[in-house]
Amino acid sequence: MLPEIAAQIVVLNNDGRSVRYIAQHLYIPRSTVQDALSRFRETHGFWIHEKAGSDHSRSTTDRDDRFLCLSVLRDRGLPSTILAGRLADVRGVMISAPTVRRRLKERARLEYVNRGDNEWKNLLFTDESRFNPRSPDGCEKVWRRPGERYSQCCISPRSGYNGGSIMIWADISLEAHTDLVFVENGAMAVHRYILECVESHVVPYASFIGENVLFMDDNARSHMARIVVRYLEQVGIRLLPWPANSPDLNPIEHVWDFLGKRVRRRQLRPETLNGLRVALEEECAQIPQDYIATLIQNSTFTEYATHIPPDTGQRCVPVWFERAGQKDDALFETTCIEGQDPTGSFQSHPGVEEASFHKSTLAPKMDSTVRPLQAADEN
Repeated sequence: MLPEIAAQIVVLNNDGRSVRYIAQHLYIPRSTVQDALSRFRETHGFWIHEKAGSDHSRSTTDRDDRFLCLSVLRDRGLPSTILAGRLADVRGVMISAPTVRRRLKERARLEYVNRGDNEWKNLLFTDESRFNPRSPDGCEKVWRRPGERYSQCCISPRSGYNGGSIMIWADISLEAHTDLVFVENGAMAVHRYILECVESHVVPYASFIGENVLFMDDNARSHMARIVVRYLEQVGIRLLPWPANSPDLNPIEHVWDFLGKRVRRRQLRPETLNGLRVALEEECAQIPQDYIATLIQNSTFTEYATHIPPDTGQRCVPVWFERAGQKDDALFETTCIEGQDPTGSFQSHPGVEEASFHKSTLAPKMDSTVRPLQAADEN
């Protein structure tokens, strides 16, 4: 408690105010008022000192914690009560069985956190994304009520070419990210991918990170061409294998979504391709690196295994298995759904109409002149 609050309690008490009134007036519990008055009578001061014997120091040292871990590794079936007894016999430290369990779980958490930073340090994540002046994904969102799906205020006209679009490429890692590469005048061919992306950005950036660089991109044809694979082998960059028809778990997808939201939230939204390019460059430069590092550290694909051959024509679906009480990461496994195309993405399902404003997630097909809009909530 601050001494100023304790002084106010004493002043109000000297004025004849009750404990209930003081607690309601200062928005504090009555027990706090009583403790402050008791301390003032004992010490004649307003500072709240800790009582003797209330020091909550740690009962074990690092050596004691290591002794517990080694004992468990030698015999995995030891109860916590026996571990506490062995620690008392060998190290002379008396702790309870719950304390033993807390120490073991604490060391496991620390090892997991430190191991994760080392695993993500040498990974490079790359991908392309397409943006257009109207919205990054070609869809707009609007709030609507039931029965207003085809209302004039809930549909948007569009031209045949939809105003054009811009394709960009970028590279992110745990410590930094590269500038945007604008893919202009055509698609991303193999030679353009090597010259404009890999040679100009990936190779210099890999030398900045250090040795044992692991490079990840999707399974697009321009990325997995033999000439690209040979070039990566020549420059000493390892390629992260990714099974075909697998879900896209690249954390850079979240960066594209974050970048698109920042562009849409600008006061002056870009209406032309040149304006969109300037907006993308400005907003990308303002993305904090801490946000990217958090995405990578919290990424969902740490270990994966697939039981589906790439040429089965079946769709892979992620299934997660949590290992309770262990420090290992969750195991990613893929299964298949019969009779579905190998798309690697998940379709939305139509929601049920409600009696108030709701978020529309799926709209029916319309002709080439009008198209439905989705919900305005961007979060």
